[in-house]
Amino acid sequence: MPRRIVLFLAFMICAEVGSAQQAKRAVVPIDPFAAIFDAFRSHAIVALGEGEHNNEPAHRFRLSLLRDPRFALTVNDIVVEFGSARYQALMDRFIQGDNVSARDLRQAWLNTTQLSEVWDVSIYEEFFRSVRAVNATLPEERRLRVLLGDPPVDWNSSVSIRTQTRELGTRDGFAAALVQREVLAKRRRALVIYGDMHFVRTPGGLYNIVERLEDIGARIFTIDTAVGDVDLARLQPDILKWPEPSLALIRGTMLELAPFTSEISSRTTKSLINVDTTNIYGLDGRFDALLYLGHPLTVTFARFSTELCADQDYIRMRSQRKGDTKWESSFKAACKSPQSILPQLWRAYQAKGIASTLTMAPKSAGLYPEGAQELYRFAQAVMKRGKFDDAIAILELNARIFPRDVLSLKALAEAYNAKGDRLGAIRSYQRTLAINRNDQTARTALGLNR
Repeated sequence: MPRRIVLFLAFMICAEVGSAQQAKRAVVPIDPFAAIFDAFRSHAIVALGEGEHNNEPAHRFRLSLLRDPRFALTVNDIVVEFGSARYQALMDRFIQGDNVSARDLRQAWLNTTQLSEVWDVSIYEEFFRSVRAVNATLPEERRLRVLLGDPPVDWNSSVSIRTQTRELGTRDGFAAALVQREVLAKRRRALVIYGDMHFVRTPGGLYNIVERLEDIGARIFTIDTAVGDVDLARLQPDILKWPEPSLALIRGTMLELAPFTSEISSRTTKSLINVDTTNIYGLDGRFDALLYLGHPLTVTFARFSTELCADQDYIRMRSQRKGDTKWESSFKAACKSPQSILPQLWRAYQAKGIASTLTMAPKSAGLYPEGAQELYRFAQAVMKRGKFDDAIAILELNARIFPRDVLSLKALAEAYNAKGDRLGAIRSYQRTLAINRNDQTARTALGLNR
């Protein structure tokens, strides 16, 4: 009997987490490539979480894994979320080296069940082309197959996509059946690449891909890719010194019971994609390993290609599917926006300190694609390390560049309070009220709600 589908949100009390961690060992990083190939010795499936969709560090890792000579000797199939099974025959031909036009090929990721442009950035096409390039170097019997895991909806059909999706079953159900039929039944081995929540094991069960396959006896090694806003170094400080990339086997370690919050980081496409930023869960038993690719502020996200940005047929198609009159202007703005400055600022801060970092920080609002949020996130990361003076310096810069950003002004007040500077906090709350006299946080802090 299938388990009831529920969304599990795990909240743990800090004291309980602390006492549980005392009995657990520290996490030790190991070579991620060797660990994955070793996992395939005892597991038919390795489920590699993508982390936040579109992130470039995870994409670079996947390409390195794919190009490792051991990969084709170990793996038969790669199952991906970012392609519609409707185009499986076309993808098979392309991956095996046949001539397929770029316009035909891109239908595989443009016409999934997803309304948004989540798969339209450049990295997903690059992945398919990289598999094709690897296959060109292999004998026919060792060539890799890419299995497209999204249900095969037809956007040209008179039947609505919602009805088609309902008839085809859930996305996770379709993917699990695909793996069972094309991988497990044929005694093959597969790397499965999906968003991490498709793999997380939960009490009661999301009944996702991993849970469905484990219900029928499949052995799956699951990897959570840590590129969200979770700062692992807060849990184990030496993580900042880990090689990038690294993999940690987390069962029995202090990370296993640690609370994790998966949030969407600042990125070019954030304003376009409607995402949930409040998925909260712990890693206790939910994943077997964690892939570390660097501090969250160093993560960059793929952009739309120049050709796509100028493609009027594409823009018309996406606008119609989204049913959003503002989408086109948002898309064009994303195409023109600069790359995030955060990775450079964070690495400079780690290497040279706050003075050098502020010198290189742009002073123009137009150079921050996510506006005040970028420096706000930077300051929050510094605050978590107890560097209150540094956080104040960053937030004061933010206030000069974005003088009407209330969130940053309130964060500045919190930083002054944390430092013990009550007058600095009062001034920051007063600046907040000058913008929004009804801000309840500022009013309460200044004693105006009594």
